[in-house]
Amino acid sequence: MARCRFVQPDVVRLQLADVRKRAHEALVSKGVELPGNTFRPATDAEIAASATRVASAVEDGDWIDVKKELNAGESRKVYARLVKTMHFNEKAEIDPEQVGLSKVVAFLVGWSFVDAAGKTTPVSDGAINALDGDTYAEVVQAIDAHEEAGDAAREHRKNATGDESKSNQTLPSVA
Repeated sequence: MARCRFVQPDVVRLQLADVRKRAHEALVSKGVELPGNTFRPATDAEIAASATRVASAVEDGDWIDVKKELNAGESRKVYARLVKTMHFNEKAEIDPEQVGLSKVVAFLVGWSFVDAAGKTTPVSDGAINALDGDTYAEVVQAIDAHEEAGDAAREHRKNATGDESKSNQTLPSVA
């Protein structure tokens, strides 16, 4: 039976507290990252401060709704939005303002964020750009982790062995 090769428009809710939880787990297990991809043990004060940030994030209960995965056109659009200029036989010039933002715009479809009056704010480029720096970083980290998990799941499915009686031999093209 043939498999569906079209991306289904599924939406997944991500809890932003999970970003803080992953950061806390990394702090406890690896320590504080230093330049050169080296680490030093975290102090008790750093671990306590991190635990407080986790508790605060859990209490906030903020979430984002993201697409389960991007289709081919959306993936190309992320790249196209990121590239400032590209010429044949030259490196592409990246637009620094779009780093991270192009992926956030492609994945993000909803959130629990409210304005000063307590009303939920619709997702838009302007609203994303108006987020405070820490919140924006959490959104990017949540989407990056979501995308990495999706990539790993697709890779696992691709490498999973199916019916062993079928040949894995690739046949030559008739063209």
